[in-house]
Amino acid sequence: MKVVITDYQYDNVDAERRIVEDAGFELLDYQVKTPGALIPLVKDADAIITQYADIDRQVIESLEHCKMIIKYGIGVNNIDCRAAGEKGIYVCNVPDYGVHEVSDQAVTMILCLGTKLEPLQEDLRRGTWGYGGIVPVKRFTECRAGLIGFGRIPQMVCRKLQAFGMEILVYDPFVDDAVIEAAGASRASVEEICRNADFISVHCPLTEETRHMIGEKEFAMMKPECCIVNTA
Repeated sequence: MKVVITDYQYDNVDAERRIVEDAGFELLDYQVKTPGALIPLVKDADAIITQYADIDRQVIESLEHCKMIIKYGIGVNNIDCRAAGEKGIYVCNVPDYGVHEVSDQAVTMILCLGTKLEPLQEDLRRGTWGYGGIVPVKRFTECRAGLIGFGRIPQMVCRKLQAFGMEILVYDPFVDDAVIEAAGASRASVEEICRNADFISVHCPLTEETRHMIGEKEFAMMKPECCIVNTA
C-alpha cells in the first residue's frame, strides 16, 4: 500500500510518516502542485494527502487504484470532487482544522477595521496625536455583523463578536433555524446582510454555487462604510 503526500507547508511530515509506516504502508512525500508533474508520482498510489496541489480531473483519471484523497484542512476546492466520485474515490478533509485560529483572525480583522486601527497607527507614526482623523467610529454595541456561512468557524466568530455586543445576522441555507437561534443570531438573506450589516464575514466553501457570490450587485447594496472580511 502506497500513500503519497503531494505538497505541504510544514517543517516535516514525521508524524504522518510514523502513523502511515506503523500501519504497514509506504509513505512518499513531495512538493509538487501541477497536474502534469503529479501524474507519474501518484498514479499508483492507494491514498493521496494534499494541501495546495491541483488534483484535477486529469490527475484523478490517471489514478490506477486510489481509494481516497485527503485534504490538509477544510476546503477541498483544489480537488475535483466530481471526478473523484465518478471513480469511487473518497474525498476527505479535516473539518476542525484551524477553527480557533481562523475565527480569531476574522474577529481580529473586524475589530481592527471597526476601530480604524490602521489609519490611527499611521497618524501616530506621522506624529499626529488624537483620534480626529478617524472620526466617526461606531461603537460595536450599535453594529451588526453578517456571517455568510455558519459552520464551525463562523459559529465561533458569532460567539466572539457577541462578547462585544454585536447583533449577528446569518445566511446559510444548510443550517437549521434551531442552530442559528441557539447561537443567539438571526437568519437573513444575502441581500439583507449586504444592506444592513456594518461588517460582513465570509465563511463559505468555494464551490460552483458560491464562486463570486459577493459581486458588483452585492457591493452596491452595502453601506459605504461596510467592511468585508474573507477568511474562507
